[in-house]
Amino acid sequence: MVYLIFFMIGYVNVILSLFASIQNSGTYSPNLSDFTLWIVVVVVLWLIALGWNIYNRWITAGRTGQSLGKRLMKIKLIGEQTGQPIGAGYAFLRDLVHIVDGAAYIGYLWPLWDEKRQTFADKLMQTIVVDEPAPQTGPVSERPTGP
Repeated sequence: MVYLIFFMIGYVNVILSLFASIQNSGTYSPNLSDFTLWIVVVVVLWLIALGWNIYNRWITAGRTGQSLGKRLMKIKLIGEQTGQPIGAGYAFLRDLVHIVDGAAYIGYLWPLWDEKRQTFADKLMQTIVVDEPAPQTGPVSERPTGP
């Protein structure tokens, strides 16, 4: 969701540029250099957002099981049978399969009553989102020394 910030900044600037053009001339007569600049800004911000999405949701989440959001929520995405992170390729495929969840929106709500808290995409990809185990606290036990 962080990438949406980049989209909004670019789109708001394009809209403000158009309004400023209309306000200054009384009619719509865009200054092409300003408009072109904002289009370039939007494209650059879009590429940054895409890069962040690839890095955060597919590479990082695929390797560690946690995107930035999952890390903050202290949850982890793992393979249901292996118990390990699913890898970047499967993380990408899982995002594609989320189209099934969004078809009627019921798939995104399914975890509310599902025993394993899985979306349809999780069921199809055989993944599960689990709570991250709490770190062990307390004294470190003494290790035995050699003979």
